[in-house]
Amino acid sequence: MQDDLKFYQLSGKINVMGPVLGILFGAIAALPLSFVYAYAVRYIPFIYLNFLISFGYAFCICIAYNIGEKLGHNRNRFFSFLGSLVMTAVALYCAWTAFFFVLLQHNIPYLDLLLSPKQIWLLIEKIIETGWFSIGSSKDTIKGTFYMILVLAEALGYLWFIVASCVLDSASVYCEECSKWLDPIGMPSLISPKLENAMQQTAMMGTLPWIDQLELTREAPFIVFTLTHCSQCNNLSTLSATKVEIIVKQNGKETETEKKEIKLFQNLLINNKTREKILEKLEDLEKIQKENEARALEELQKQNEQAKRQEEEKQ
Repeated sequence: MQDDLKFYQLSGKINVMGPVLGILFGAIAALPLSFVYAYAVRYIPFIYLNFLISFGYAFCICIAYNIGEKLGHNRNRFFSFLGSLVMTAVALYCAWTAFFFVLLQHNIPYLDLLLSPKQIWLLIEKIIETGWFSIGSSKDTIKGTFYMILVLAEALGYLWFIVASCVLDSASVYCEECSKWLDPIGMPSLISPKLENAMQQTAMMGTLPWIDQLELTREAPFIVFTLTHCSQCNNLSTLSATKVEIIVKQNGKETETEKKEIKLFQNLLINNKTREKILEKLEDLEKIQKENEARALEELQKQNEQAKRQEEEKQ
């Protein structure tokens, strides 16, 4: 455990296999999915639907990349960033290759296109010059500078989305002793925000004197805990706290609710004794809350039965 720190931080250790496996997994996903993207762009005339398909294409690639990078055990966010840049280039290249294969009606073998970046680049320049589609009822083909702006905007969109989704999350927790990623577990208990200030202040000092003062609530705002623990070595545990607020907005005759989350602290390093104390306290509070609710329900039933008997007596 990082005893010299109050909060967990990734070690920053580089494992090249992380980005390599991420790019490999992403490319394997991109090759077949790029055909879905290409046929959709070519034959579906609805821009919004094409946008959703394009988003789905990038989203699936990001999932594949993240799985590969986690399997490669890379803990360095800069290397993860470099890998996401390469993944963006691969995703765009696969999309353009499949698109030209479809647009040219399979006249050029797909493998020839895939293995010829220079030819793909020349085709991109050519299609920007001549265009291939129009928008709405207009018969004017989109081409030239305007089409180039659209192409650049799409590329930048892919870059932003893939980098934002693929770069290793700084909140990730990795047990160096056991060489494994740890999954955070959200606690179901809704904690009263009365101790919010004390939680933030004492967490910065690395202490949790307020555990015995915790209370539960059934209404917003409330605080939820997230625990991360390595059950293999029992030497790494972290605690995070998030305040949840439900904001009600009146939009004309309709009422809308918005969920707002405020991170109080994240990945505070705790020992096993503290972790067990928190779990026991929350378990006890849940038990007491259920007992109180059961008694309240029983009392309500008695009142209803008494009211019913009085009504019958009157009749």
